[in-house]
Amino acid sequence: MTAPGAWATEHRLTLLKQIEGRPGAADSEGQRWMEHRHTGLALVACNCGYTTGWIPTEELPDQAWLLGRHGVPTA
Repeated sequence: MTAPGAWATEHRLTLLKQIEGRPGAADSEGQRWMEHRHTGLALVACNCGYTTGWIPTEELPDQAWLLGRHGVPTA
């Protein structure tokens, strides 16, 4: 058990989807807007130090597994 007032690393999940971007074609006024797309890779990291690294989205650990070991994701 943790002593009162002791600091402890909390579980806080973060999910990132990797994106890539490029300048789009110039519009009628010469403005260029960035185009973005998902690369198909994602990363899950927890404040405790756990990370998947960039892996294909379909290989991400199951949500129940993640929540069982690393708690509820934060916004």
